[in-house]
Amino acid sequence: MGLSFEGQRLAQIKFGEAVTQLNKEFKKRAQAIIDKTPDGLGQKTALRQLYVEWLKKYSETFIDSWLESWQLAGIVPTNYELEQLHEKVAGGFFGGPPGIPVHPLPPLTVQRIRVLEADMHNRLDKKVLEMKLQSQRSQTAYTTNIANNYGAVQQGSGNTQEIKISDETKSRS
Repeated sequence: MGLSFEGQRLAQIKFGEAVTQLNKEFKKRAQAIIDKTPDGLGQKTALRQLYVEWLKKYSETFIDSWLESWQLAGIVPTNYELEQLHEKVAGGFFGGPPGIPVHPLPPLTVQRIRVLEADMHNRLDKKVLEMKLQSQRSQTAYTTNIANNYGAVQQGSGNTQEIKISDETKSRS
Protein backbone atom coordinates (compact mmCIF):
# COMPACT_ATOMS: atom_id res chain seq x y z
CA MET A 1 0.00 0.00 0.00
CA GLY A 2 1.39 3.36 -0.99
CA LEU A 3 1.03 6.82 0.39
CA SER A 4 -2.51 8.15 0.03
CA PHE A 5 -3.41 11.23 -1.98
CA GLU A 6 -3.74 13.19 1.26
CA GLY A 7 -0.28 12.03 2.38
CA GLN A 8 1.24 13.03 -0.95
CA ARG A 9 -0.49 16.40 -0.79
CA LEU A 10 0.79 16.99 2.74
CA ALA A 11 4.36 16.18 1.64
CA GLN A 12 4.07 18.57 -1.31
CA ILE A 13 2.68 21.37 0.86
CA LYS A 14 5.32 20.94 3.58
CA PHE A 15 8.10 20.78 1.00
CA GLY A 16 6.76 23.84 -0.84
CA GLU A 17 6.57 25.89 2.34
CA ALA A 18 10.04 24.84 3.43
CA VAL A 19 11.57 25.57 0.01
CA THR A 20 9.98 29.02 -0.07
CA GLN A 21 11.62 29.82 3.25
CA LEU A 22 14.89 28.23 2.15
CA ASN A 23 14.97 30.27 -1.06
CA LYS A 24 14.33 33.52 0.81
CA GLU A 25 17.19 32.78 3.20
CA PHE A 26 19.63 31.91 0.45
CA LYS A 27 18.65 34.86 -1.75
CA LYS A 28 19.49 37.16 1.16
CA ARG A 29 22.82 35.40 1.69
CA ALA A 30 23.60 35.56 -2.04
CA GLN A 31 22.81 39.26 -2.16
CA ALA A 32 25.06 39.86 0.85
CA ILE A 33 27.90 38.09 -0.96
CA ILE A 34 27.28 40.11 -4.11
CA ASP A 35 27.16 43.38 -2.14
CA LYS A 36 30.27 42.70 -0.04
CA THR A 37 32.51 40.87 -2.50
CA PRO A 38 33.99 42.53 -5.57
CA ASP A 39 33.22 40.98 -8.93
CA GLY A 40 35.58 38.25 -9.91
CA LEU A 41 36.71 34.83 -8.84
CA GLY A 42 36.19 35.39 -5.11
CA GLN A 43 32.54 36.30 -5.58
CA LYS A 44 31.91 33.37 -7.93
CA THR A 45 33.60 30.96 -5.53
CA ALA A 46 31.55 32.21 -2.57
CA LEU A 47 28.31 31.93 -4.58
CA ARG A 48 29.18 28.41 -5.69
CA GLN A 49 29.82 27.39 -2.08
CA LEU A 50 26.45 28.86 -1.19
CA TYR A 51 24.91 26.88 -4.04
CA VAL A 52 26.28 23.59 -2.67
CA GLU A 53 24.86 24.48 0.76
CA TRP A 54 21.50 25.26 -0.84
CA LEU A 55 21.49 21.92 -2.67
CA LYS A 56 22.14 20.06 0.58
CA LYS A 57 19.36 21.84 2.46
CA TYR A 58 16.98 21.48 -0.50
CA SER A 59 17.59 17.73 -0.69
CA GLU A 60 17.30 17.24 3.06
CA THR A 61 14.05 19.19 3.07
CA PHE A 62 12.66 17.07 0.24
CA ILE A 63 13.58 13.79 1.94
CA ASP A 64 12.30 14.89 5.35
CA SER A 65 9.00 16.24 3.99
CA TRP A 66 8.14 13.04 2.15
CA LEU A 67 9.31 10.56 4.79
CA GLU A 68 7.45 12.47 7.49
CA SER A 69 4.22 11.96 5.53
CA TRP A 70 4.83 8.21 5.45
CA GLN A 71 5.55 8.20 9.17
CA LEU A 72 2.35 10.11 9.90
CA ALA A 73 0.43 7.59 7.82
CA GLY A 74 2.07 4.77 9.78
CA ILE A 75 3.50 3.11 6.67
CA VAL A 76 6.86 2.63 4.99
CA PRO A 77 7.53 3.53 1.34
CA THR A 78 7.28 0.61 -1.05
CA ASN A 79 10.31 -0.29 -3.16
CA TYR A 80 8.68 1.44 -6.13
CA GLU A 81 8.02 4.60 -4.10
CA LEU A 82 11.59 4.55 -2.81
CA GLU A 83 12.81 4.30 -6.39
CA GLN A 84 10.67 7.33 -7.31
CA LEU A 85 12.09 9.29 -4.36
CA HIS A 86 15.61 8.49 -5.51
CA GLU A 87 14.76 9.78 -8.99
CA LYS A 88 13.39 13.01 -7.54
CA VAL A 89 16.43 13.46 -5.30
CA ALA A 90 18.68 13.03 -8.34
CA GLY A 91 16.50 15.46 -10.31
CA GLY A 92 17.00 18.10 -7.62
CA PHE A 93 20.67 18.29 -8.52
CA PHE A 94 19.97 19.73 -11.95
CA GLY A 95 19.33 23.41 -12.49
CA GLY A 96 20.22 26.04 -9.98
CA PRO A 97 18.97 27.94 -7.00
CA PRO A 98 16.78 30.94 -7.65
CA GLY A 99 18.65 34.20 -7.64
CA ILE A 100 22.14 32.75 -7.23
CA PRO A 101 24.18 33.02 -10.44
CA VAL A 102 26.58 30.05 -10.33
CA HIS A 103 26.86 28.58 -13.82
CA PRO A 104 29.07 27.42 -15.42
CA LEU A 105 30.36 25.24 -12.59
CA PRO A 106 34.04 24.38 -12.34
CA PRO A 107 35.04 20.68 -12.08
CA LEU A 108 35.73 20.89 -8.33
CA THR A 109 32.20 22.16 -7.61
CA VAL A 110 30.72 19.49 -9.90
CA GLN A 111 32.64 16.87 -7.92
CA ARG A 112 31.38 18.28 -4.60
CA ILE A 113 27.83 18.11 -5.96
CA ARG A 114 28.27 14.47 -7.03
CA VAL A 115 29.52 13.56 -3.55
CA LEU A 116 26.60 15.45 -2.00
CA GLU A 117 24.13 13.65 -4.26
CA ALA A 118 25.54 10.26 -3.20
CA ASP A 119 25.28 11.36 0.45
CA MET A 120 21.63 12.31 -0.03
CA HIS A 121 20.82 8.93 -1.62
CA ASN A 122 22.51 7.20 1.33
CA ARG A 123 20.59 9.42 3.76
CA LEU A 124 17.31 8.48 2.10
CA ASP A 125 18.12 4.75 2.22
CA LYS A 126 19.21 4.99 5.86
CA LYS A 127 16.03 6.80 6.93
CA VAL A 128 13.80 4.28 5.10
CA LEU A 129 15.66 1.38 6.74
CA GLU A 130 15.15 3.03 10.14
CA MET A 131 11.43 3.37 9.36
CA LYS A 132 11.23 -0.33 8.38
CA LEU A 133 12.99 -1.43 11.55
CA GLN A 134 10.77 0.83 13.66
CA SER A 135 7.62 -0.59 12.07
CA GLN A 136 8.85 -4.15 12.69
CA ARG A 137 9.66 -3.38 16.30
CA SER A 138 6.27 -1.82 16.98
CA GLN A 139 4.49 -4.89 15.59
CA THR A 140 6.12 -7.22 18.12
CA ALA A 141 3.82 -8.12 21.00
CA TYR A 142 4.26 -10.54 23.86
CA THR A 143 1.60 -12.25 25.92
CA THR A 144 2.17 -13.60 29.40
CA ASN A 145 0.16 -15.65 31.85
CA ILE A 146 0.34 -14.92 35.56
CA ALA A 147 -1.99 -17.06 37.64
CA ASN A 148 -5.45 -16.48 36.17
CA ASN A 149 -4.46 -13.25 34.39
CA TYR A 150 -3.04 -12.99 30.90
CA GLY A 151 -2.47 -10.25 28.34
CA ALA A 152 0.03 -8.20 26.39
CA VAL A 153 3.22 -6.98 28.02
CA GLN A 154 4.60 -3.54 27.33
CA GLN A 155 8.32 -3.26 26.79
CA GLY A 156 10.79 -0.43 26.60
CA SER A 157 11.10 3.01 28.07
CA GLY A 158 7.93 4.85 28.97
CA ASN A 159 6.29 1.65 30.20
CA THR A 160 3.20 2.62 32.16
CA GLN A 161 2.18 -0.79 33.41
CA GLU A 162 1.96 -1.14 37.14
CA ILE A 163 2.39 -4.41 38.94
CA LYS A 164 0.72 -4.43 42.32
CA ILE A 165 1.79 -6.83 44.98
CA SER A 166 -0.61 -7.66 47.79
CA ASP A 167 0.36 -6.80 51.37
CA GLU A 168 0.94 -10.48 52.10
CA THR A 169 3.52 -10.76 49.36
CA LYS A 170 5.28 -7.57 50.41
CA SER A 171 5.63 -8.73 54.01
CA ARG A 172 7.30 -11.98 52.95
CA SER A 173 10.07 -10.15 51.08
